[in-house]
Amino acid sequence: MAAHRVALIAPSHWHYPLYRPAFLGADIRIAGVWDPSALLARQVAAEFDAPVFATVDELLNRSDAGFAFAFGVHADMPAIAGRLIDRGMPFSIEKPAGLHGDHIAGIRRAARRAGVFVSIPFHYRLSALARALSGTTALPSPDFLHVQCSVHAGSPLRFADSSPWLIEPGRAGGGCLMNLGHHPIDLLSWVTGTDVVSVQATLSNKALRLAVEDHALLSLVLADGTVASLETSYRQPARAADYMDFHVALAHRAFTAKRDGERLAFLDTASGAARHVDGGWRFKDYFADYVRTTLSRVEAGAPPVAGLEDLERTQRVIDAAYLSARTGRSTVPQRVSSID
Repeated sequence: MAAHRVALIAPSHWHYPLYRPAFLGADIRIAGVWDPSALLARQVAAEFDAPVFATVDELLNRSDAGFAFAFGVHADMPAIAGRLIDRGMPFSIEKPAGLHGDHIAGIRRAARRAGVFVSIPFHYRLSALARALSGTTALPSPDFLHVQCSVHAGSPLRFADSSPWLIEPGRAGGGCLMNLGHHPIDLLSWVTGTDVVSVQATLSNKALRLAVEDHALLSLVLADGTVASLETSYRQPARAADYMDFHVALAHRAFTAKRDGERLAFLDTASGAARHVDGGWRFKDYFADYVRTTLSRVEAGAPPVAGLEDLERTQRVIDAAYLSARTGRSTVPQRVSSID
């Protein structure tokens, strides 16, 4: 089988190192690299003996790439996506793909008109946690009652060299909620099959005193009555063994489930019987699976792991959370409209 010819766009993004092991695989050939930092682009390209291009357009015109993995500053992502769509290039783009839901809606409309495959790396859908839940009940399920989830990462100042924009509201769009909130919000919608209809949020920058929040606490209500609480922060200790700290607890009519290390502890509601199954969701473990699955799906003409509609849905919740924090009131997220 011929190697997948992949373009890397703006790999100075803080997530690129998590994708890197997959790109080193024998089934992938890096066909070109572009980044706003010419120095970083050369460093990344040298590892793959790949050419460096001065602009995204030059990369698309002169390389033989058949797929792109796009990263970049959040504020620049809509323009990057637009160039890829204009050229008909299938691609994956890191969340949030913009600063707010309207940015994502615009990308959705353009991609739909052009018939371009766009994948979003909600890779936990490929995780042991997802397999444990789907092996216990059919998903999505209307019988979840309550979900608690927390995601904690280290300080964004770790990425001062590669991604200094992470602490700039105008370029990042926000702090820990914007960077860490999409995954658990999508988990919530994915397992329940319904949308968030009410958001109450509290934000704080007390720990780091930056212009973006380092702690966010959200209380969510879904259309089917499911209640959820979500916490994100930049307060994971710098020397912690894990890249991120993740906890989840779910109450379902038939069972409760709680993460216990790398296992998920289930307790049957009727019998009280307990069992433990593999339920890992270490953030860095699933990027390689996501890359391989995405390339296989686009080659087969199958839908992506997650798409722009899923991303817009999570971003509308985050937009509502920022509004709630500013006003001190619960807020209704804007609905994700269908695109004919």
